Amino acid sequence: MIRLDLGAGSVSPEGFTPLGHAHGSEIYPLPVADGSVDVIRASHCLEHFPHGQIQAIVNEWARALKPGGELMIAVPDFEKIAKGYLAGEQAPIEAYTMGG
Repeated sequence: MIRLDLGAGSVSPEGFTPLGHAHGSEIYPLPVADGSVDVIRASHCLEHFPHGQIQAIVNEWARALKPGGELMIAVPDFEKIAKGYLAGEQAPIEAYTMGG
């Protein structure tokens, strides 16, 4: 079973292969064959790409999945960020909403 952890930091879930700059690899385009991956986990990395590329990136990740494969994407919770901002919380709002 091939399970990829895209944009991984120093720790990936058990059974996942980390990919990303920290590991000397790219997450777009993916260096894998069409229909070869069972699960892709992309946690808090999609927001670091330009908005105009998002559809192409998601299409690329879907290309890599086997039929019935699973694509898990987590991005910042805009509602939570906005509520924190309005409540006066100190946080890097621009980084949260605009990514890298």
